[in-house]
Amino acid sequence: MERANRTRRFISFHGDGSGTYDLTWSQQQVCFWMEQAAPYFSQMNLGGLAHVDGATRVDDVAAALKLLIERHEALRTRIILDSSGVYRQAVHRSGKLPLDIRECATEKEAASILAEMRAVPFTEVEWPLRVAVLVSAGEVQWVALCLSHMASDGWGKDVLCRELVDLASPASDRRESVLRRPVIQPREQSDWERVNGESASRRVEKFWALHLKRFPNDRFPVSTGAAESPRFPEIMMESRAAAKAIEQISQRDRTTPNTVVIAALSILLGAISNTDLATFRLFCANRRSEASRFSAGNFYQVVPISVEVGNLSFREVATKTWQTTMRAYLLGPGHPDRLSVLEESMVHDLGVDPDLECFINLHAQKDSSGAVRDTSSEALNSTRIRKRGGVEVWESGKFYIDVWSVSEQLVISLWGDTAFFPSSVLSNLLSCLERLFLSVAADDGPGADGVLQEVRNLIDARMQDGLEYVDGCWVDLSEVRQMLVDCLSPCDVEVVLEGAEGAAQRRITAFLVLGGRSLTVKEVHRLVLDGIRGRRFVMTPHRYVICDRVPDLPRSAEAWTRQPVVSQGAGRR
Repeated sequence: MERANRTRRFISFHGDGSGTYDLTWSQQQVCFWMEQAAPYFSQMNLGGLAHVDGATRVDDVAAALKLLIERHEALRTRIILDSSGVYRQAVHRSGKLPLDIRECATEKEAASILAEMRAVPFTEVEWPLRVAVLVSAGEVQWVALCLSHMASDGWGKDVLCRELVDLASPASDRRESVLRRPVIQPREQSDWERVNGESASRRVEKFWALHLKRFPNDRFPVSTGAAESPRFPEIMMESRAAAKAIEQISQRDRTTPNTVVIAALSILLGAISNTDLATFRLFCANRRSEASRFSAGNFYQVVPISVEVGNLSFREVATKTWQTTMRAYLLGPGHPDRLSVLEESMVHDLGVDPDLECFINLHAQKDSSGAVRDTSSEALNSTRIRKRGGVEVWESGKFYIDVWSVSEQLVISLWGDTAFFPSSVLSNLLSCLERLFLSVAADDGPGADGVLQEVRNLIDARMQDGLEYVDGCWVDLSEVRQMLVDCLSPCDVEVVLEGAEGAAQRRITAFLVLGGRSLTVKEVHRLVLDGIRGRRFVMTPHRYVICDRVPDLPRSAEAWTRQPVVSQGAGRR
């Protein structure tokens, strides 16, 4: 960072509470993601600009930050690795936080400074909070807050920005109002989870399992190509027309704007996947108590969701969306390890490695994207779609949707893998989403069908040849055969799909000759399961037929059925 027009001071704090505690479930989830993202930690940093009242001094901001850090233990907590190799949270009673004071004249410049702060990964010895006080003509204009995701989620970040403004205000009643609000500290949340964890996890496990078993092996039946740089761009759309349409739909159908947005995204995902079912993971805030809503820290959980979208009107999809998402919100948290266990169970029971890389994250209704608003009359009455940076390294096939604002202006970001979809296609998908809102608001009928056909046309151009639809998954039989060859090294193998196209029950049968090796069907299946990871369009066979010898040439599927059978069976549990 440049140090011109920049000074530094330190804030000394001394709060209540200290010690070393277990991580909360949400902290464990963030820890896992940061391990997966290593060394690209900075992409998980959170940032916000707090616009303070006029005539605020740097000393006022420093005093407000002191109160904020003492009030929220998450801001004075470091994550450590104990002697047994387990991550834990270490809460510190006192310390000093560096405070940068920088000259800044415009909101665009403030956003640039915040982006600069977010681009640097947090170190182990830092507090999980960076602050820059941005001044112009001797008065504070903005305060830039950068948070490690280990300290808080997006909701908590917005809480901190609002409270900082109130605590820095000259109005004593605003400061006192903040300090009277109840909070839950991360260590207290961890204590609750330790006591109630088993019953809470059992409560949500059935819901997770129901929806997780509907996730496909790969949601996008498209061939891959050369990726752009950055490979995962952020494509942002700002649309007042879409926000107005969302409001009209929610009032007409007596549902919430968030439900309308998730329903539309579900329909879009179904069209992109060329299926009648949308599957994604939804960020649930899990802030049901008053204290949790006023707290920093991580409370959210990412919950598997499936929504039926085939041959349904928008109103019907919205109803199903509301029923499913409300249940997910009301069930509350569960231990993240349980989701991993369920994922493994699905691999064994259904024979697929589920594609979990599609996410929908609805933030606060107030725009918290960090984007600088263009307030010109032309901008306010038009739709803007633009590329806003991106990341180079992420999970293959990632499809991540941030909904920053729904009221007044729809602000939405789509992060996609350009090895699957070029950035031009990602931009077109957001345009289609806007037109979907507009057409549904107008007539809830054929207009929406036209938009969805446009989406399918975009995908058809990239559709991979040779795919079959089996058990809610796109399958390439040649890839299944290659998987069997790689896992079993058989003398020969034939993979046959039984059941007509479009039939409800289509089954994959594998005929194998193992060359004298004595393996049971269960042993064969276990070896195949070991090789299923990382392959896109594969599914373990529903039935294995181990034959005594290879048919004579030509080796047709019918010829395999005439060979002496050593053993056969499902293999799946």
